[in-house]
Amino acid sequence: MKQNNLIKQIEDLIFETKNIAWIGSSDGELAMSWDEFSYRFAQVEHDPEIARQELAVDLVIAMKDGTWYERDTDCGGWTHKRVPRLAIDHKPFAYVSESDSPNGSWPYSTLDELNDCEVAQ
Repeated sequence: MKQNNLIKQIEDLIFETKNIAWIGSSDGELAMSWDEFSYRFAQVEHDPEIARQELAVDLVIAMKDGTWYERDTDCGGWTHKRVPRLAIDHKPFAYVSESDSPNGSWPYSTLDELNDCEVAQ
């Protein structure tokens, strides 16, 4: 069983930890600064294979730029998330599922792929 230090894992993930706004629960009810978190949990070791079971499932790292990292419950790793932004030149779309798109059925299709008229021709 390989053990990883939680603080080292976060430091390796986020090279400039000064960009962390806070760390805590995804609802924001429990939170602390990176300095406090890294001091208090410096000794926390976890098995990366079962991190999703060992670490709090709602633990997030909120960044100063409004993005955040959250736990991936499938693999236990961290996923970087961004708030979607509306493009100035956004356009409507006609298809939301692989079954109704004329482009056929591909696993994990994006809206762009499902609505790409050039592919359907």
